[in-house]
Amino acid sequence: MAKTKKWFYGYELLEILDWTPTELLHHIKNGLPCYNNLIDRQIFDIDSLPRRYKTIEEITEETNKSFELCDPPRPPSSLIEHSFKTQKGTPIYPKDGSEVMNFTLPTGNAEALRLFEKIKAFRFKNNDLSIYLNNNSIHFDSLLNSGPPSTATEAQSAKSMDIESLSMTYISDNEIKIRHSKATKIYDKKQLGFKKQGNSKIWNEFVKALESKDHFYYVGKSKTASYELAQKNLKDINEKLISFFNKEYPFKLPNNFKLYENVKSEKPGTYKFKFAINNPSDINNKYDNLSKDDLISKIEKLSEQFSEYEKNGNDKEADKTNIELSAAVETAMNKGFIGNNRAKGYLFPNRID
Repeated sequence: MAKTKKWFYGYELLEILDWTPTELLHHIKNGLPCYNNLIDRQIFDIDSLPRRYKTIEEITEETNKSFELCDPPRPPSSLIEHSFKTQKGTPIYPKDGSEVMNFTLPTGNAEALRLFEKIKAFRFKNNDLSIYLNNNSIHFDSLLNSGPPSTATEAQSAKSMDIESLSMTYISDNEIKIRHSKATKIYDKKQLGFKKQGNSKIWNEFVKALESKDHFYYVGKSKTASYELAQKNLKDINEKLISFFNKEYPFKLPNNFKLYENVKSEKPGTYKFKFAINNPSDINNKYDNLSKDDLISKIEKLSEQFSEYEKNGNDKEADKTNIELSAAVETAMNKGFIGNNRAKGYLFPNRID
């Protein structure tokens, strides 16, 4: 009989329970206890902490002080009553040094991805899981009775985490920008392995998915000629990208690893890639009506800001500015205001060739 596990990592729950990172975050927010992966201390959501609320006397005293120099020098009673009823309170932090985090899903993609990476490394107690899943009517027999995941399963989960740390951005019909950790670089289709004769169709299908608003790859209905061709193209794209990633990055992916997954919530035959795909064209419209001089000026300002954020290690602002910068540069290139070399200079201000 397989030995029951006492702990599970977040990335294991994604695999075993078929949850997305967003779903795991929701369950943590909803009360699923999680623990630091180094020490056995629970990590609390800041919204779950008890709060201290000021008494009506304290609020009255504070409000009176702020009105001392006013005429009349006393605040209306309705203001004090409103302040008392609408106060949010001050969180009471654990005295044992337990970590406190905000598990509300961030609105920005970069911030959300960073939070997802953190919760994948969290640990979860089997007993806590049993209680939570049972209380929420989530089937868990296979989870409780399973032994430690196989080496192959652990390796597969680790590879998925490597891929999810990548992000791609469409630059042109010939180039793609890839960001891994803090390194960003532009590659053309030859460098990515799509330049050989007969690969134009495959490259175009890949670019089509990158350019689209939802970044989905459609293979259509099964048992049709177009379906078989689309499936073959998807496998060819997968093969070429794995070969490229293994040459360019420190992690190594097995040849049978899938960089894509089925989107169950969409119509049959819909797939998406596991790595993040940025879509700067979503904000391109804000730059469409700018004159050449105004647009170049905006690009130069964004490039300078991006350079400073990168130098200072401010990843959050760097990612946010990089999306704006990419959109502005793409607009300028589409209008013929700048060429590839000048665009690269703006996009990579800290690169030394």
